[in-house]
Amino acid sequence: MTTPNIDLFDEVVKFPNGEALARYADLVGLDDVKKRVTDYLHLVADPACIDNWAKKHHRNGVAFARGLTALPRLVIFGGDVGTGKTALGETLGAAVAKTEKIPVTLFRLSLRVRGTGIVGEMTKLLGDAFAEVRGFSADRKRGRGQASGLALLLVDEADALAQSRSALHMHHEDRAGVNALIRGIDDITTGQLPIAVILCTNRAEAIDPAVCRRAVETFVFRRPDLAKCLQVLKTALNGAMFSGAQLHDIAEAMGPRDGRDYGYTYSDILQRFVPQLVLGAASADVPITFTNARDLAMSMQPTPPFRGSGS
Repeated sequence: MTTPNIDLFDEVVKFPNGEALARYADLVGLDDVKKRVTDYLHLVADPACIDNWAKKHHRNGVAFARGLTALPRLVIFGGDVGTGKTALGETLGAAVAKTEKIPVTLFRLSLRVRGTGIVGEMTKLLGDAFAEVRGFSADRKRGRGQASGLALLLVDEADALAQSRSALHMHHEDRAGVNALIRGIDDITTGQLPIAVILCTNRAEAIDPAVCRRAVETFVFRRPDLAKCLQVLKTALNGAMFSGAQLHDIAEAMGPRDGRDYGYTYSDILQRFVPQLVLGAASADVPITFTNARDLAMSMQPTPPFRGSGS
């Protein structure tokens, strides 16, 4: 880990990183998103991979593959609270570093770049942040071959910086900030640098349409359904000696019920339910039991979904 510019980044993390890789592996239920994002980042890191594939399998089909190397350098993680958006953004680099066998650096953008409201301040801070990441990555690009390193710029709570410019009563400085964000993304895409920007938001509908159009894809994160709750519990409670039917009952208690139209989030299961279950048993010096687990699952209230007014 390096010392970040505290005005621009909350942290700068270098991968490979064993702890982050373990956290990435623990994000169950997101296999489809993981695969699609890592496939995209493989292309960002190694633009020649598509040409090589096309020449191998479609001798006359190189033209249709050529445009893929100019894909936008932006993905959006949108969806409900506690569904793994930020956790995936924070740990994705560890998986990519392992598969691509190159160093990956995560720059976590600070919301301090919003500034204090002084005219031009947010524009300058955002411009400086993008310039720093571009400068870091410039010498890691190797023509159309694999880059010697990849940078990820993570923007959490992205709606605070990228809110739609059509929003009523939006401050002029906020509009200028959205313009600066768009310019930064465009500069990375035009330069085809080994950089990807990841925006995480609970309010994807509030993101400016011009930003959304620049994303290669918006990935929607949802709360786990019954099958995914079971998948999480099988891993989290491994060793507790619960039967399949017992795990099913616990998972079912975590879903929508009693007039509530939402169930547990991934965070509710892993950061609230499991710790409370373990600590309760440990403090009483008794083993974890199915009855205690089921009762806790039924009594604990899941995190309410974010239901803001949007833009």
